[in-house]
Amino acid sequence: MILNKDHPGFEILKGMFPKLMKKNQKQLDKELMNSLLFKTKTDYEALYYSMLRVEKERRIKERM
Repeated sequence: MILNKDHPGFEILKGMFPKLMKKNQKQLDKELMNSLLFKTKTDYEALYYSMLRVEKERRIKERM
């Protein structure tokens, strides 16, 4: 759903989260570390942290 532009919820989610691709690596790492501190997360927080992990993995693969 996150990457599927045809999904009805895409436009809603697109506006809710900051543009992750524009964050630098230090910001991504800091936010991912912060996510480990909170055991209980809302659904939106869980989705956001998942998107952070996907972006980090994408950058790693891009460097290879």
